[in-house]
Amino acid sequence: MGWATDLRNKYLSDIFFRTEFNVITLQVIFAVLLSLFVAVSFNYIYKDVLQTILTGITENLKNNGTFSSTDIVDSIGIVRAKNFFSFFTITVSITIIFSYIIAKATLSPTRNALKSQKRFVSDIAHELRTPLSVIKTNSEVALLDSDFDYRIKKIFKNNIEELDRVSIIINNLLTFNNLVHPEQVRFANVDMGMVVDNSIKKLDELIKSKEIKFTVKKISPYTVWGNAVALEQITINIIKNSINYNRAGGSVTVKLEPDYHGNVVLTVEDNGIGISQNDLLHIFEPFYRAEKSRSRQMGSSGLGLTIVSELVKLHSGRISVSSHLREGTTVTIMLPFKNTHVETKKDKEEETEVAVDFLKNKQI
Repeated sequence: MGWATDLRNKYLSDIFFRTEFNVITLQVIFAVLLSLFVAVSFNYIYKDVLQTILTGITENLKNNGTFSSTDIVDSIGIVRAKNFFSFFTITVSITIIFSYIIAKATLSPTRNALKSQKRFVSDIAHELRTPLSVIKTNSEVALLDSDFDYRIKKIFKNNIEELDRVSIIINNLLTFNNLVHPEQVRFANVDMGMVVDNSIKKLDELIKSKEIKFTVKKISPYTVWGNAVALEQITINIIKNSINYNRAGGSVTVKLEPDYHGNVVLTVEDNGIGISQNDLLHIFEPFYRAEKSRSRQMGSSGLGLTIVSELVKLHSGRISVSSHLREGTTVTIMLPFKNTHVETKKDKEEETEVAVDFLKNKQI
């Protein structure tokens, strides 16, 4: 029939209709099975109760009335309780199994769409890299021409800055996209002291350009269980933010120390522009930027802290950010010490603080 053919074609071509159809079908099957089970169970329960009553009557006749009606009622209660427990256990088991199947069927389109989206983002990012590199190279070569007018050179320099900003966004997108495969990340004991030193060295020019007063305090031991590349990315992102959102001549203090509860604590504190409480609640969201126009001028992609929080999660750590407008920001990251499991106590959080906690070693 025509309607059956149309239904079949729609089922095969429309993933959301197919999911709806599958979910409804599974729920109908679940209802039918549950009804059949209830019918069989009640029949079994009534059979047991009837058998208990007949047995009681028989015993009463055999023992000349010594087997009372109270004994029969007690026996019925025992049989009913035993059967109810079995009925309840099987019902819960069937419900859990079908709930899992229905949830999996329901989330299947979303899961597939997310995979396709991440693959699309990754492919586009890789494709954009080559033309951007060519444009940047050509612009830099053009700047070497001394005959260019000053205004044209300024335009080329601005273009190069924008290309650098786009490159940062692409790199962040690729990093964020790769975080969906945590099983591919290799872990080892990492010296966080070296990670901090390398991060500061890479940001040396930025520090000098902003005339930032930089202080580093390290108390050993500070070896953590993690991935060196990912930990360096975390450190660079946090320190770079403390520099970018600081005033000229401001100060940044980096502290690295153990908490003696199984974790190493990295603290980056600045006296910069700070973050408002409203913005503080959203800073880990992808592409969220407080004061968007200023963030754009500073080269922010809106993905830095999102990537940091995901990498901290990957390391089973904890990140918290406390801030006051025009007073500064403090970022605290706790990471498991080496490859050990030590019981720890959970720190109290201030009111003006947002925290994302993935620690395996919770403090008690």
